[in-house]
Amino acid sequence: MKLSNTQYQVLHILIARLLQTFLVAGLISFLVGNYSLYAQGGGQLTIRVFDENNAKLAGVTVRLAGSKIERTTDGKGEVRFYLEDRAGFDANSLVFIKKGKSVKSYSLSPDGKEMIVIMHNTQENSGTLYDERGSLMANTPVKYIDFNETVVTTKTGRFTIHTPVNQKVSKDSKFEVKGILIAKEDINTEQQPNGTVRFSLIYREPKTIANNKNTVQKQEGISEYIIYLEDKKPAANLKVFINEDSYITNTEGKITLKSPITQLIEPIFPESYLVTHKEQDNRYAYIFIKKAQTEIPPPNTSGVRENIEKITEELLTVPILLREKSKRISAEIVKIEDKIKNDKSLTEAQKKKYTEVLANLKETLAKNEETYNQLQQQSGEVLAQMQLLIASKQDSLKKQAELAKILQEKYEKIEAEKRQLAAEFRNKIILFSLIALVFAFAAIFLFILSRRLDKQKKELAETLAQVQAQKVQIEQQNTQLQVQKQEIEQKNTRLEDLDREKNSLMNIVAHDLKAPLNKIAGAAQLLPNLGDLNEEQEEFVQMIRKVAFEGKKFIEDLLDINAIEQQKPEAINWEKVDLENFLIPVVNSYKQQAENKKIQLHFDQQLNTKVIDADRSYLNRILDNLVSNAIKFSPQEKNIYISAVENSHIVSISVKDEGPGISPEDQKKMFKKFQKLSARPTAGESSTGLGLSIIKTLVERMNGKISVNSELGKGTEFVIELPKEKKV
Repeated sequence: MKLSNTQYQVLHILIARLLQTFLVAGLISFLVGNYSLYAQGGGQLTIRVFDENNAKLAGVTVRLAGSKIERTTDGKGEVRFYLEDRAGFDANSLVFIKKGKSVKSYSLSPDGKEMIVIMHNTQENSGTLYDERGSLMANTPVKYIDFNETVVTTKTGRFTIHTPVNQKVSKDSKFEVKGILIAKEDINTEQQPNGTVRFSLIYREPKTIANNKNTVQKQEGISEYIIYLEDKKPAANLKVFINEDSYITNTEGKITLKSPITQLIEPIFPESYLVTHKEQDNRYAYIFIKKAQTEIPPPNTSGVRENIEKITEELLTVPILLREKSKRISAEIVKIEDKIKNDKSLTEAQKKKYTEVLANLKETLAKNEETYNQLQQQSGEVLAQMQLLIASKQDSLKKQAELAKILQEKYEKIEAEKRQLAAEFRNKIILFSLIALVFAFAAIFLFILSRRLDKQKKELAETLAQVQAQKVQIEQQNTQLQVQKQEIEQKNTRLEDLDREKNSLMNIVAHDLKAPLNKIAGAAQLLPNLGDLNEEQEEFVQMIRKVAFEGKKFIEDLLDINAIEQQKPEAINWEKVDLENFLIPVVNSYKQQAENKKIQLHFDQQLNTKVIDADRSYLNRILDNLVSNAIKFSPQEKNIYISAVENSHIVSISVKDEGPGISPEDQKKMFKKFQKLSARPTAGESSTGLGLSIIKTLVERMNGKISVNSELGKGTEFVIELPKEKKV
């Protein structure tokens, strides 16, 4: 079916109108989304980002500090900002984000319209911050002076810094914590297999001479404030009021009080700054602030309806914070006026000082009120603009829907006519097609049948030849297998001899080592009886005892696992074991060790059949190893759960901790002998690498199995499954 000229014209007009509507809607969305930039009329800043080899870097996120505006460099490594004021603009006003890279240098053109940024490759280095007592220091700023980077530790005292690939953290690196430079002897480093460095810092509180007797004591009370901006950069050259005194922060955002205070006092800022977070310790107060937004840009309406609640909340929150700040400033003004009026002991110089502070506070209050009134007025204007934009976009969407409906009706009509023509043509050729297909299929069938018979005949001949060849090959392989069998039997005999020699040698060496260690431990036990020991000598004695005990424990584990491997299955001492009466004493025997690390032991049993067939010594050794490992690898103030559950013909015993967990790589090798895992005991306990191997061997000897469920950072659970009755 052909369309008439009139139908072509109508269809052409509809398509043109639809395209026009889409273009207008897109233009409106683009202009609204970028209005906040163009309306400022500050001009354009072009930033070009390169790597160390002067290659253009694409995909670098560039964020304007103090705002939500961010851009990503294109394929040419370029990004553009429209700024209200470019005077004095530098890279500190921008944040550059690219994985594995950081800013090496930058330069700004004299007219402030172009910036060149060079980024180089960096690597991450993990560090941990301790105080002089060995406790982790959480939420504490750490400044890496060599690379001019400041980070804040996590709740576990950890932090990450970035260094160039060819530069590593060492004892010569310079770190600053709370304004104190960390000494070389307090920097401990450890090289990692991937080339990075893991290190730890020890922060020591500064001490002063208290009196003529040379006694040392710490200064009591908060004596210094450190003030940070939103991006965790120091707030330099900022004027503040604290306890009726005025101060100006240095380049590190730090001020020293004229006299220490025992309780943190929130400072008052003359400019429009709001306190977002504050912390304190024995000597320092840390204040985090942000600048109140005095102008509200028109909103981005890409999701107008969805953003109304968020924008309204922002419009209401800032005035409320400013009003609270005004109340605090007013209270401070009343306090100072009352002091000037009623305190007769003030000198003229002191009155002049308080009068200047009072004038500054009144000026600050006036600015605060002016900002509050501006925000109230601008919020009404922005909300009105939002309503107009919503109405405009809804009208545009309605028109688009109407045009789409008309085009859909035209399309359906054209498709119906096409289907009718296709049906008529199809009916005419079906008969001829059927006849042609019958003859074609018949010819094809005969041709395929002939080819298939020839192919089958040829394949049969090839198969017979292959069978003969395989017969010869099998006879040759049988001869080779007989030779290999004899060689394997000879090697097995040799391996058995070597294994017996190894076991004999291990028993001899272990017993010969055990005797000297017992003598060393006994001698260390007698040393205090020879006379009073000083503190250093006492530490050496304790060290000798600890090393002797650990060596003795290692030798005992060697002898045990050697004996278990040589023991025959029929040597197991099977007996009826009451699990409830067996488990409770085991749990109670570890309560004191757990309490030393402030760990809670929890025991729960849900057993109908309390008696099972087992070797009591095997079972005791298994649970001792699992419970002691759980305590050994658990941090302080955690929980350990021990439970026993009955399931059909199986009894499951579970030991679950809240330690660091076991990585998937360690889980593959954890049950092998002499395997040291990446996780370490939390209190410096020893580990021989034989415990889990012994446990697995003993469990399997009792026809059971052991499994582990672990996730890094969330703890580990070992589950032992034993049959209720021994297998005959």
